[in-house]
Amino acid sequence: MDNRYLKRIVCSIKRMTKIGSDPDFLIIGAQKAGTTSLFNYIKEYAENFVSPYYKELYFFTENYYRGIDFYRAFFPVKLKGQITGEATPDYLFYHKTPKLVKKHYPHIKLVVILRDPIYRAYSQYCHQNFTYKTMANDPLSFSDAIMLEEKRFYVQEESKFFYEYKYYSYKKRGIYYEQLDRWFSYFDRSQFFILEISELGNKERILELFDFLGLKPKKSFKNAVLRKFNTNVYRKSIKKEDFTFLRNFFCDKNQKLFRLLGKEYNWE
Repeated sequence: MDNRYLKRIVCSIKRMTKIGSDPDFLIIGAQKAGTTSLFNYIKEYAENFVSPYYKELYFFTENYYRGIDFYRAFFPVKLKGQITGEATPDYLFYHKTPKLVKKHYPHIKLVVILRDPIYRAYSQYCHQNFTYKTMANDPLSFSDAIMLEEKRFYVQEESKFFYEYKYYSYKKRGIYYEQLDRWFSYFDRSQFFILEISELGNKERILELFDFLGLKPKKSFKNAVLRKFNTNVYRKSIKKEDFTFLRNFFCDKNQKLFRLLGKEYNWE
């Protein structure tokens, strides 16, 4: 029997019988900033971590209407001392998510990974257009897509999570100060652990994260090679004029982020 089909059957039974667990942490984004790599480090090197059936559950974006029992069914029943969590990078971005998470999990721990928004935007475009993500292919060139982004979709406070918002938000996803400021309005900053993508290869920082989440590193972590997962191979590099346009667009927004966090990143 296909493993995915079996998982769906198990989740359906758990949902009907209200069996499941609550997550202890969420990796909320950003998209194309290393969430897959970090989640795999946790799966491989934390001895008390029990994984959900899927890394990304999209509950607080696309699946909230299904109800909390639907969500809990994707997590294993935890034994004493075990910890579980998921990683859906859309959570940082979607404006309704903080309020929804707060409603169900006011004390949850939240992990954020940031990346230079210029390269994040281009990585998103390449991932959608030059990988298996065919349903997300953008008919526009990257140059046109970033120039016309504001004309392609409009989001109001009560807007649902919709296709254009998900796939054509190359610049908007990189306005981190807006997103984090919204999350900080719902949760205490002590509940956040914020990384920059370059820190994913830093074992000391990963151990700090493990300690923050209550995860116990395996002995094998000492000799681990923290390789990257889900990386893109770009067919072309970003055009100089697109780079300049995005650098100018993000300049003041990055400064607002640095003031919000009280630290700066070496972004272009």
